[in-house]
Amino acid sequence: MIYKLPLINQSDVYDSDCNVLRSETCCGLMSLSLNTLRSLLYIHTNITSHPVTIEWINHFWNIQNRKEKNIFELYFKQNTREDDPVIMPHNTQLPHWYTFYDKIDYEPLKVLIAKYFDPDDKVKLQKKSFLEKYSINPKNTIGVLCRMTDKIFVVPSTPLSAYTTDIDKLSDANRILVQTDQQQMFDLFKGYYKDRCFKIEEIPTTTALTVMHHTSTKLIRDLSNYELGIRFLAVLSILSECKYVVYNTCSPAYWINLLRGGVDGTCQYIPKIESVSHLDKPHC
Repeated sequence: MIYKLPLINQSDVYDSDCNVLRSETCCGLMSLSLNTLRSLLYIHTNITSHPVTIEWINHFWNIQNRKEKNIFELYFKQNTREDDPVIMPHNTQLPHWYTFYDKIDYEPLKVLIAKYFDPDDKVKLQKKSFLEKYSINPKNTIGVLCRMTDKIFVVPSTPLSAYTTDIDKLSDANRILVQTDQQQMFDLFKGYYKDRCFKIEEIPTTTALTVMHHTSTKLIRDLSNYELGIRFLAVLSILSECKYVVYNTCSPAYWINLLRGGVDGTCQYIPKIESVSHLDKPHC
């Protein structure tokens, strides 16, 4: 039987006969992951507890010049063990990314994250490489996620002063890892924090307002969207382990909280609201 999931995402379909969730959504990698998580939540609260095979039919995040059937398996490991059913409370919800992240019940969602979103070994190797190259100790690091470019047309940008006001209060973490797609924003952080501030140079930035995965590889970067996705997942994993993380409201920030399993040690910036801070409880 075929279940269309229009309330979740119009391109997501669950085939109960072969127990497969298929998505043809063409969007950012973290938006795609959130859509899939939301569909899985719907399936396991309303249809079945049997583990589901996930298929992303989306060549946008594929290996360049190759036609992989299932893009999901390029980034995450499938887990369809029949002896490991997924039992979800019927009242579990996954709100839209533009929400207050401290209003989410993370406990039941941890089950889905652990079950379905174990990163591929290449992501784990890339994370290890970044940690070693940049001598990153997450327990001594403040993570900053600043999603800009095209996102400023949806959510007004957060000024540097908002970030620095909260970061300056944190005296028990020395280094500051800034992940942003906007080079101008990194330059502002670097100008303010000097040598304390660094970024992962292998992830490109732009001075324009076109989101990075839509930016021409010839003009800005010399890597495929697939490789960009591997590197970005590795950095998000590092940010999720930092003692503190401050971020503007966006899908990658949402994912960081899902990986952390809560909002301790974070500060969220929401337009028209100064901030929602939980920096008094460091992430251990």
